[in-house]
Amino acid sequence: MDGVLVDTEPIQERVWETFFAGQGISVKKDDVPKMKGLRAIDVIKLFMPHVGEDLINGLVDKRRAIYRKMLHDNPPSKIKGVTEFVQSLKELKLKIAVATSAVKEIADMLIDSAQLKQYMDIVISGEAVVSGKPDPEIYIKTAQRLGVDPKECLVFEDAISGVKAAQAAGMKVAVLLTSHHKEDFPSAKLFFNDFTQINPAELLEAEE
Repeated sequence: MDGVLVDTEPIQERVWETFFAGQGISVKKDDVPKMKGLRAIDVIKLFMPHVGEDLINGLVDKRRAIYRKMLHDNPPSKIKGVTEFVQSLKELKLKIAVATSAVKEIADMLIDSAQLKQYMDIVISGEAVVSGKPDPEIYIKTAQRLGVDPKECLVFEDAISGVKAAQAAGMKVAVLLTSHHKEDFPSAKLFFNDFTQINPAELLEAEE
């Protein structure tokens, strides 16, 4: 969702910088790519490995509060062409799902603000799974909820962990180059800068 439907990457970076600064941790520019596509709880465990499990949920709540305020003060823009793209998918009678590492509250807030909720068949958020990306659990669960074979799914991802998760689930992947460079995805074949470069009908024909 982040970096695919809406451009939250600049806000995400500020959120993590603010959160970790409050914990006495300095986040370097090289650290940012490691966070993309991961659940907040997994990022916190990655950078604060010695924090006890009894404190993790409280830290996640603190980070969420920072994120909520920043989203309210600076609503993110949609990825170029996304509304027209999902409208085209619906015209083709295709099912659309969001499988995001974000918690439900944040996912709903972003989808509502982007005015995309009416196009989504289901939304699976980070707390619905035991293991976050790059584990394939969230994508496997999404396919099950949609009632489709994972091999029939095409995932749009912008994060390395997300691409790995989708491929591990046996799904095809199209990479949006909103967060990384093409060379960061050696196993991917489809690349786009935004949704204006994608024709749904032609994409389906190419995947058959």
